[in-house]
Amino acid sequence: MPTNRLRAWLPLIVAAIPLVAWSAQQVAPKVTQRPFAELSTRGSTRIFYWGGNSSGGQLEIHYGQPPWKAEYDAAIPTLSGQRWRLGQNFWTTLDTNIDLELADVEILAGCYYLALERNADGSFVLWVLDPVEIRDAHLDAFLVKQTTGGIAIPLAYKSSPVLADKLQIRLDVEPNVKDRGKFVLHFGSHELSASLTMAPARD
Repeated sequence: MPTNRLRAWLPLIVAAIPLVAWSAQQVAPKVTQRPFAELSTRGSTRIFYWGGNSSGGQLEIHYGQPPWKAEYDAAIPTLSGQRWRLGQNFWTTLDTNIDLELADVEILAGCYYLALERNADGSFVLWVLDPVEIRDAHLDAFLVKQTTGGIAIPLAYKSSPVLADKLQIRLDVEPNVKDRGKFVLHFGSHELSASLTMAPARD
């Protein structure tokens, strides 16, 4: 009986062999990973609290500084609806040991990767991303379009009369309100910003 069943199935098995071979050809070939060494200068902006001999907390943004190019103005509208790499080379990182609010959106103490997006209506969003999943997937910042989720921070936009010849990110402190400040991104003639509220430790 098993022999008869095998004979019955044999034509189907033989017929399937070309299909299996074709499917194998459709799988993307493996690419050998090679290491590349890189040296680059990165920008950094920080707010820190200090009193006596102790700190009440701090936050820092560390980022690559791509140069501005005139053709970027024409490219900005074409990139609506997708996430952009913010900065250059390695991920732009926000590292904070105190809780924050950006544009009244809560961000708990921790380390995050940052990305940018322009909506179809022309508004901008700063994405604050959990780096754990990104690390697990070995995603380079160049592959930011593959990320999902995150904390969305709405950004205010204005045109600046001063041209930033490379990406500039600042964390400013309000002079008269010590727990408030501002996130500012300046690239070319474009400036994006969000209010910043900090919750430092108190003695």
